[in-house]
Amino acid sequence: MPAIMVFSMPKVAGTARSYDPLLSVQRSMKGLCPCVAPMTEQPFKECPSCRSKWAEYADFLADPTIHPIGYQVFFEDQSGGLFLFNHSCGTTLSIAVDSLQHLHNGPLYTENIIGSARCPGLCLVRGGNTPCPEKCECASVRVIMQRIRKWPKKEEGMD
Repeated sequence: MPAIMVFSMPKVAGTARSYDPLLSVQRSMKGLCPCVAPMTEQPFKECPSCRSKWAEYADFLADPTIHPIGYQVFFEDQSGGLFLFNHSCGTTLSIAVDSLQHLHNGPLYTENIIGSARCPGLCLVRGGNTPCPEKCECASVRVIMQRIRKWPKKEEGMD
């Protein structure tokens, strides 16, 4: 009998989702094997305070009760940064950069120029929304933040 491997990935506080290899396999097998039972998918985000849930990132960004407030930078690894949002219940929610990276459709740079003479320091400007003109790995985050701020909100009470 073949060995069965069980994967367990720790959930990181503040991230939108963690990678679940078993769920990934079940999604790929869906409809192909009667032995694979459908799983209930986790929502994109759930408010820990009021328990509101958003199934997809678009639902979250379009919700009029969600307001982007900024970005918590993590210079050592850009994917460790967090987009921050206030919810109408009073809670601040965070979404990992990786969860919204697909909103950037331009070039991705690998060089980090933070602290160099070329760096305009825009990442350190609180509430700033100006795009960074430099070819720095942090530039994509600013583009994503602009898209988040411009995301059309649905009317309250509309689902």
